[in-house]
Amino acid sequence: MAQALIESLSGDWNPEEFTDEYRAAPMQVIDAKASGEEIVVAEPEEEAKVVDLMEALKASVEAAKKPSKAAASKTTARSSSKSTSKSASKSSKKTTAKRTTAKTAARKAG
Repeated sequence: MAQALIESLSGDWNPEEFTDEYRAAPMQVIDAKASGEEIVVAEPEEEAKVVDLMEALKASVEAAKKPSKAAASKTTARSSSKSTSKSASKSSKKTTAKRTTAKTAARKAG
């Protein structure tokens, strides 16, 4: 099966089908310069900023260690809502306790 695949993909070698683009590009410049044309050199592209991954990671870890203003306000809001809900649950427990005590007293009296 492998031999059949190789034979189906193989063919006669015809070097005219292939061109050397690496050699053709400088040859075009040489021919243009030899004929007196002005050569315009393209500006090299600005190199992309290389990010130091370790520095980025360190900065990220430091930022995570320090609570931000938004995180601090969320924490404050959470703690105030928790204390509000705790107060509400305490008062409801007291009310329930008073009712239970009143019912218990009524049963004992009656």
